[in-house]
Amino acid sequence: MIFGPRPTLGWLGYLLLKGSWWRLAVLLSFLSVITVFLVHRGQNSVTLQHSVPSPFSPPVMFLPPPSHSYMTPLDVCSVEAAVEADEDGGASRDVLSGGEDWKLGRGGYPVRRQVYVFLWGSSMGPGDVWGRWVTRLPKVTVNLLDVPRTVSRTPIKGLAKLIGWTTYPEWMTWMAARVALLWAAGGVVLPLGMVPTRPLWLETRPRVLLAAKEEDGVNSVVLGASRHHPVLAAAARLLEAGAEGKTPGYLTNADELLTEAVKAACGVKTIDNLPSANCTTTTVLAPGEVLDMASTEDVREAEGASLLSATGDPDHLLHLPNAQYLFLSYQLARYCPKTALQLDAMYRNSL
Repeated sequence: MIFGPRPTLGWLGYLLLKGSWWRLAVLLSFLSVITVFLVHRGQNSVTLQHSVPSPFSPPVMFLPPPSHSYMTPLDVCSVEAAVEADEDGGASRDVLSGGEDWKLGRGGYPVRRQVYVFLWGSSMGPGDVWGRWVTRLPKVTVNLLDVPRTVSRTPIKGLAKLIGWTTYPEWMTWMAARVALLWAAGGVVLPLGMVPTRPLWLETRPRVLLAAKEEDGVNSVVLGASRHHPVLAAAARLLEAGAEGKTPGYLTNADELLTEAVKAACGVKTIDNLPSANCTTTTVLAPGEVLDMASTEDVREAEGASLLSATGDPDHLLHLPNAQYLFLSYQLARYCPKTALQLDAMYRNSL
């Protein structure tokens, strides 16, 4: 007999199973089904590990916003395009150097860029079809982003000590993670779904890559910098001040914060004054070079763009017909042939 003044798990199990073999059979069957489900899910999930990229050569990194869920075909296309642009050489189309200043390794061949994808979750489940597909792309490393561990190696160490990153605005968390990654390794960090149409190379000497907005300011979706660049340090100070409630009230999003950091670090009043004496090796992409495919119906505009994106609900592109239409309209197979071929096969099988 099971004693105790209050109902316990053992007491409930005793009442459920006492003198009833079929109840025991039902309970064991239920537990067996749950066990099989968990084992199957574990075997078909991809577990991610935290690591920091090597700074030599500066990598191309992809980091989605914290609210990002399943990957879409466009997300995978952006990653493959970064690899393809590097493999093609493309020095004459190098955004940062204009084709005159690209680094050669041994034997006179271009230095291969690392391509990293950082995700906020510790694993990718069986339902994340495109997430599992990106792990099979060559020369791509998919890692877990551990924000406190990453930030603790930067000037914004104070943020790593604060508990509850979810209490901060998403843009602040995303911006802090991007600054931390660049501080550690340098390179270029982009959101998933931002397709580079040409190499975005960044050498080890002080250099920064930005994208201008139509009005004075920078578009924060594009951020490239060498390790320990003054722009990163200025952004870190603003982020730490924001976490302590000391950031000026007009800094309400990532664009405004990065614009303020650039002006402070480079000693300019407007972005039009770049490059400056403090930021001599600064490349600022014109507004038209970062094209939102959702905002235009003229496919010809994509020809002059350095980066292609599609704003709006990303889950919209999980629907195969929508993704197929976008890929065909903008001929994205030129930048990510493997992903386009896989998408086409999946689309045809779904008909």
